[in-house]
Amino acid sequence: MVKALTESAEVAQLDVIALHDARRGTPDARYLGTGQFSYHGCAGNAFLFVRETALHLLRTKYDLVLSGHVHLTPLLFLLFPLNPRRNQVTFAYGIDAWNRLPPQRRLPLLASRAIVAISHFTAERLARANCIPPAKVRVLHNCLDPILDGNQPSHPPPASPEPIILTVSRLSRLESSKGHTAILRALPEIARAIPGVLYEVVGDGDLRPDLERLADELGVTDHVHFAGHVTDDALAGYYARCSVFAMPSKWEGFGFVFLEAMAHGKPVVAGAVDAGPEVIGTDGKAGVLVEPDDINALSAVLVQLLEDRRLREQLGRSGRQRVRSLFGYERFRAELLSLVVRPQPMF
Repeated sequence: MVKALTESAEVAQLDVIALHDARRGTPDARYLGTGQFSYHGCAGNAFLFVRETALHLLRTKYDLVLSGHVHLTPLLFLLFPLNPRRNQVTFAYGIDAWNRLPPQRRLPLLASRAIVAISHFTAERLARANCIPPAKVRVLHNCLDPILDGNQPSHPPPASPEPIILTVSRLSRLESSKGHTAILRALPEIARAIPGVLYEVVGDGDLRPDLERLADELGVTDHVHFAGHVTDDALAGYYARCSVFAMPSKWEGFGFVFLEAMAHGKPVVAGAVDAGPEVIGTDGKAGVLVEPDDINALSAVLVQLLEDRRLREQLGRSGRQRVRSLFGYERFRAELLSLVVRPQPMF
């Protein structure tokens, strides 16, 4: 988003205040255009974040204020007297916005000029749960990281000859719906059909001990590799090496990792009950949708994909094309600017 806004001649100045980024961190120059830009990380310090936000609103009469999360919108609502001319746009991502919000969050959200959701699934859940006019909620799908997009070879390197299933996500008990447990439970049956199968899990968090314990209970420890946190370069290697990317999630607001896997030419297995179908499509050309709790169906799909190289390559080619045509950075930039910089009337 910063890249898109600082590349626009219509944006004279962009000031970013980040709650969790390091105080003296430096933004990656590859994501900055030539526009005037300032950046202030607050290292997770809520008091510092409120102070920086208040000072900026007091010093500068902004034409537009973007709230990066529904939980931050009440702060901007309370600070409204410091900058009464500004328009406010709130971004909504996933489970944080799907249920009925308490009044102190819902009312400031309603006061936003517009709400931008990253998927139709999130937009519909948000509007229905919080009695928000659907026309006030716009959809702007995420895009593939433009740096990653520019570094993708036209023909991806061949996968490892070893049959590998890959999942990339945080391993958090608060987000335990990513599908790791389902894949582990399907793994005994998969291993009977494909003895050399390996399930690689990239990511870390407090859910990892639970998953390791489950793998041991199921007798599939030798078929699972928990990689933990990895560098961006190492992650690219995991994508290149895998045969199938699988994350049969239940609560996905979008799914960046689906884009990354498809950009690497990998077939995707996603859940059918959240935003996954918007990303990989419902026509079966880029991947397969499954009911996250149907272990037998999940096992059958993964066995089929691992055994059929031609099918994997076909899905991988279609996935790469889908990313290029629907989730490229240029499309994202144009739609972002049309939504927040030069918006059309909503009603």
